[in-house]
Amino acid sequence: MKRAALSSCGLLLLLPILFIGAAVGVLGGGVSASLGQGSSVQVAGIPPEYLALFQAAGQRYDVPWAVLAGIGKVECNDGQDPDPSCTQEGAVNYAGAGGPMQFLASTWATYGVSVNGGRPDRRNPADAIYGAANYLHASGAPKELQRAIFAYNHATAYVEEVLRWAATYEREARPVEVQAGSGAAGEALSFALAQIGV
Repeated sequence: MKRAALSSCGLLLLLPILFIGAAVGVLGGGVSASLGQGSSVQVAGIPPEYLALFQAAGQRYDVPWAVLAGIGKVECNDGQDPDPSCTQEGAVNYAGAGGPMQFLASTWATYGVSVNGGRPDRRNPADAIYGAANYLHASGAPKELQRAIFAYNHATAYVEEVLRWAATYEREARPVEVQAGSGAAGEALSFALAQIGV
């Protein structure tokens, strides 16, 4: 009886590790691995300009785009969360993080990226997404993806949630040929598409 109970406990402790391993395995191939230059993905619920930025930053820093999208989802719903820390200049969350990828000022000072030149801005979606990719790469991605995500936010539950979203996005992604529109969103999309493969 004790042996059965211990086996059950061991299995329960092993389940999160198996899930994370499966999620990482899903991220190794699929749609993102087969995309070419000029292609993008479409995933319901993620704005096209964010998807293009996730893909371009992922390719630039060798980080799976779906992991960046997973972090974006958990932090600020891929740019759609109305929380002031996600949207308002100068506003931060309880931990002092701000912007669409929720960077702390100290982390941003080290890993922030300016996509268009000038001073890096953690509230600018392009800068924030590229900064996140830079930080993940510096923390071990893609080879040590779990460790890199843990460095981004020191919680195992956070790593599991990001990988769950990443696996979902990878499964739901559909390749599409993208044409940039007009306005600010079109400009962001055009810029992101131009960065693919750079």
